[in-house]
Amino acid sequence: MSIFQRRHYNAIADLLKETYFASDWDETTYTQLVDDFLLLFEGDNSRFNRERFLDYMDMMWTDNNQVKPQ
Repeated sequence: MSIFQRRHYNAIADLLKETYFASDWDETTYTQLVDDFLLLFEGDNSRFNRERFLDYMDMMWTDNNQVKPQ
């Protein structure tokens, strides 16, 4: 049974998106933070879809493996 529910995914996605625009973190640190959450969610729920999560955040992976706004 999954610990996280859709409401948790959405709340965390909203926080991560806000963090991108409100923080002074470098892109590598921010990308690592997002990827850590993605790995956590994938471990919790085999049906978790990282692309759908990033779409909800209006984010995408760039060619150099960074998370950026779409």
